[in-house]
Amino acid sequence: MDGERLNIRRLFSSPSRDSVGLATRLRIRYWIVMVVVVALAVFTLQTHNTTVRSVALRQQQIAAMVQMRTLLQQVRALAHSLAERVDDSRQSPSPVEVDQFSNLVEQMRSLHADLRDARGSVPPLEDKEVIALFESSTTAIRTRTDAFLTAASSLPTFLSPGQASASRRQDILLQLDRLADPVNGPLYSDFETVIKTLNERIDQIAEDANTSNQVFAVAWLMMAGMAVAVAFRPIARAVDQETTELREAERRQRESVERQIFHNELNQALEGAENEEEILEAVGRAVQEIVPDNPAELLLIDATQAHLRQAKVHPSRGAPNCPVDSPHACAAIRRGQSVRYQTSRALNVCPKLTQHEAAPCSAVCRTGRLPGTFNRRSPRHR
Repeated sequence: MDGERLNIRRLFSSPSRDSVGLATRLRIRYWIVMVVVVALAVFTLQTHNTTVRSVALRQQQIAAMVQMRTLLQQVRALAHSLAERVDDSRQSPSPVEVDQFSNLVEQMRSLHADLRDARGSVPPLEDKEVIALFESSTTAIRTRTDAFLTAASSLPTFLSPGQASASRRQDILLQLDRLADPVNGPLYSDFETVIKTLNERIDQIAEDANTSNQVFAVAWLMMAGMAVAVAFRPIARAVDQETTELREAERRQRESVERQIFHNELNQALEGAENEEEILEAVGRAVQEIVPDNPAELLLIDATQAHLRQAKVHPSRGAPNCPVDSPHACAAIRRGQSVRYQTSRALNVCPKLTQHEAAPCSAVCRTGRLPGTFNRRSPRHR
């Protein structure tokens, strides 16, 4: 009864330690899931940003190489134009034309330097294959570009009439053609190789990003499964357990209330009875209500105080016919308290129960204000 009162009190008072524990477990699992989700989201965002930066960097490098290739052809073409004018007119080109040629050479020199210097306006080269093309040997792009720029820078010095200048101009033009010819020029071909290599690297980055996205998609699905399996399923089981306990406590409370109502009604019935016959009739109605399917009987001590007599039996199921015939032979009367035996096979069972005509049963013996005992028989294994 004390346990029932405790459970009822748990229902209508502040949350129990178990409930607080469930809330704590819920918060812990929630934060674990949130931390993993945030970490995965941050990692996904960082990977995406890295991919975008890598692609943008190489696109700038490709643009710089395309511009260098264009400047290469412009410098070569303008060099031929200036030399032909000197040969045809026997006059030096105007300073404006020379400055234009020099500016093209300086632009190409600046781009060439920026591709090798992190402080330049163009992102420096990072791919090992491209760096190898620029730096690996004496035939590298760096060496050839430096040779082309050196030859082009020296041309304005020999843009004047005269046999010596003409011979030197021809040597410079031959060197520029040898390096920058679109068909056979190694420098022009090197620029094309670098552009192709950078484009292939961009394609590889895009393919890696696609693979990473697929991996992240699988990771998100696994995370969702883990959230259900690790966090929410145990919580659901805990909630089900809590619900079951609350329902059980509610059932016990309801039974306790029903017992209290029954006690009150029985007390009112007994208080309204004027003689023993009316009392026994009230007892019969009570027995019919509380044990409608089990045999039961009320045994009272007779006037001699030496024997028990059968005062009332179950109105429809009859009596269990307890073999106890004297007050001192009844364990409940000797102890002065209720006695319940869950089964006739129990070690502490009443000795008379094994002699019962329906031995495989349980029994409840109870004393009251009237000297006697109430005996009830239940089915096997109750």
